[in-house]
Amino acid sequence: MRKKWEFCSPDREKALTLAQDCGIAPFTALLLCSRGYDDPRAARAFLSPGGELADPFSLKDMEKAAKRVADAVDRGESICVFGDYDADGVTAVSVLFGYLEALGANVFYRIPSRSEGYGLNAAAVEELAAQGVSLIITVDNGVSSFDAGEKARELGVSLVVTDHHKPAEDRLPAADAVVDPHREDDDSGLDCLAGVGVAFKLVCAIERADYDSLLEEYSQYVALGTVADLMPLTGENRAIVSAGLRAMRVSPLPGIRALAEKAGLDIEKLNSGNLAFGIAPRINAAGRMSSAYNAVKLLISDDPEEAAFFAEELDGQNELRHAAEAKIVDDVAALIAAHPEYVRDRVIVLNGENWHEGVIGIVASRIVERYARPVVMITENPDGSAKGSCRGVEGFSMFEALQSCADILTNYGGHTLAAGLGLRTENIPLLRKRINGYAASHVPPHPTLQIVCKVNPAGVNNDFLNGLDALEPFGMGNKEPIFALCGMTVTEIRAIGGGRHCRVTLRKNATELPTVLFGSAPQALSFAVGDRIDAAVQVARNEYNGRVSPSVQIKSFRFSGTDEDALFDAYMLYRKFDAGDALTEAERLSLLPDRGFVARVYRAIRSDGAGKNEEALLQLSNATEPQLGKLLVTLQALCDGGLIVPQGAGWAGVEEPQKTDLAQIPILARLGFVNQ
Repeated sequence: MRKKWEFCSPDREKALTLAQDCGIAPFTALLLCSRGYDDPRAARAFLSPGGELADPFSLKDMEKAAKRVADAVDRGESICVFGDYDADGVTAVSVLFGYLEALGANVFYRIPSRSEGYGLNAAAVEELAAQGVSLIITVDNGVSSFDAGEKARELGVSLVVTDHHKPAEDRLPAADAVVDPHREDDDSGLDCLAGVGVAFKLVCAIERADYDSLLEEYSQYVALGTVADLMPLTGENRAIVSAGLRAMRVSPLPGIRALAEKAGLDIEKLNSGNLAFGIAPRINAAGRMSSAYNAVKLLISDDPEEAAFFAEELDGQNELRHAAEAKIVDDVAALIAAHPEYVRDRVIVLNGENWHEGVIGIVASRIVERYARPVVMITENPDGSAKGSCRGVEGFSMFEALQSCADILTNYGGHTLAAGLGLRTENIPLLRKRINGYAASHVPPHPTLQIVCKVNPAGVNNDFLNGLDALEPFGMGNKEPIFALCGMTVTEIRAIGGGRHCRVTLRKNATELPTVLFGSAPQALSFAVGDRIDAAVQVARNEYNGRVSPSVQIKSFRFSGTDEDALFDAYMLYRKFDAGDALTEAERLSLLPDRGFVARVYRAIRSDGAGKNEEALLQLSNATEPQLGKLLVTLQALCDGGLIVPQGAGWAGVEEPQKTDLAQIPILARLGFVNQ
């Protein structure tokens, strides 16, 4: 089921006043008002990110951390920077290691492999102590490394933790200093920082110098890690990422230039989207598929030829990642076909043997998009251990959901929307039960698609693009805006990209607007030429042969005139029934189809409804939005009865259907269906 559309509906009068006060275009002012920046002072600060960075010493324990590191440098102690294998961890290592090495410190870095597991562990501390290390500094990890902290204390090794994850328990590891803005006693207000952002603050604290000069030197690393880790691009992060992008366009690090070339990006026009979808995946691929060491070597290299060598290697790892991802997607499709009950849960828990643990998080994100519910993807190892990656939805904390199951997990940690876990394979069924029990009392909301406003297709032009540019950089907390083109008639559908994508031409009055729809072949679309639809779109700048024009991408669609409230009320009632919750008599009757309704739906699928989604089938069956729950019950019954099978985003009739007694199909029997 798609996301529910929600319109921001900014105050246009207030936007006009803001435009006059700030000397900006009315459209830019409208966008700012839609994001809550309706005060001239706040709007100006947003449009011109910069100013002084927050004092690093506002972070709890920063004074202790900076002093311990500075003393270790002065005394020539052996220092290990212990990082993480994702892009945030890699950039954090690059910042702190590069800074300490430039000071002449006796420093090296270590990044665990995924098989070793996330974060500092006691065995690693023992190994480092045996090598003569007297100070370990964690970056992007460590706040939950309790055993490692105790081992460090036992062996007389100093430990400084810099992290940005929520502590898994109501305690902190034994350490000389724990710098983490998510500490309960930290009132810095810097909980927006990525792991690399906290590491950069440590550099600023040690240097005790002009923070703007330090930002100029390290902004490219901090910007990349911040965007890659999906941290909110507001406040200080917005200033950091803006500075980093400016530096990349003018004087990019050799490693970033090399990765941009591999991704086919124009370095002079680099934006936050390019970082998120072009450069960060290649850095992450190193840690996912092999070792993150070469990703650090790439980023700290000042030799273009060396950087090009490592960029080629990371690009190859990214190709391997694509292949591993495709295999897991196929496995998941087979698993869901065998156990359709899994995707009816409030939290979808899927497990398989020897899935590549570096890729399951990516697949989990895709499943969240498909089913609009939190997902836990678990890979089982031959030794009986298992590791999982979780992805959530807004309004539901995956971290707190895992916290409720802590007694059956060997480890867990992460953020509200993304987390990881470890457990024994035999406890997977119990986890599925327990986490869904938690979700029953903390019901995940259905995801929504935030739309700024309706726009006239005739107004989607270069002035429109200029208004959007003022809001860059886009990312978490400052997402690329989505607009609605309503009452559009589909005039042409054409396959592009080898048949994997579509070019859809829409018309309203005298204006025709070409759009693209990625990830859907023409035959998989639920609308056709001649249909009137509303399209939720993003608009980007397209430059070709010196000519600038808007590029319009469809992110979602609905049939014009759809009653969203009735549609999603019916959907949530179906979800309530599907989860096994008790229904009132009125609710039961609203979900119970009669034989005629079932027949109409079946005929619609058999005639021209193959592959069509739920909303298209409502129209083809002459049903209304309040009957969506009834339609979903019918579709499940027809599937269970062997009369239809899933096809793409919809269903198709089987070639030789068997005669089926509808009253004997469990889902209909639960609702009291009788043959009439």
